[in-house]
Amino acid sequence: MTSKKEMVFAPSSSAMVNDESVNDLIAAGSMGNDVDVTFLKYSQNGQWLYGADEDVLDSGEVLYIDASTFVAGSILWEGGQVKDEDCQPFSQRANIRMIEGADAFLGVNMRAVEDGKDFSYKPSSLGGKKFIQKLMLEVGLGLKAHGNDKIAMVTLDGGSYKNKKHGGKTFFPTFAIVGWAGPDGVEIKKLAA
Repeated sequence: MTSKKEMVFAPSSSAMVNDESVNDLIAAGSMGNDVDVTFLKYSQNGQWLYGADEDVLDSGEVLYIDASTFVAGSILWEGGQVKDEDCQPFSQRANIRMIEGADAFLGVNMRAVEDGKDFSYKPSSLGGKKFIQKLMLEVGLGLKAHGNDKIAMVTLDGGSYKNKKHGGKTFFPTFAIVGWAGPDGVEIKKLAA
């Protein structure tokens, strides 16, 4: 858990950066490939997985949503590897470079409340993009109601429906906002989820 003086995420609507944040940026930028952001995905069998070993994210784990990291982009895959990619902050999505044959994606970064592990989720599937759009809407409405310096706390889950075209179940990701925290990461009990 972060200390009360340590910011969880910079508020998305301000340029508030303190000396400690600047030092963190310099340190993180100096680490090269050692930056510890783990990619998160929602599997075709309805599980949230992360990392190269595809570990299962614990059910009920609470994550902070960094509203300043919503992105849009396009990605071109070849043989299971990224051949080309362009990613822009969501507010700059008009600047995305068009890549022929690429898939569009939306994304956001999250941080586990309990252990501080950072995750990046950038889906290009229809269900994944709908998930991000709904998250944008609900987090945006919450920030408007509670203040731009608040941080949404969510749990991740999933649902399914019977696929009429292919048979069987099609799984899709879901979330629930379970609370709000201040910039220090401490949950604010009086704010409604």
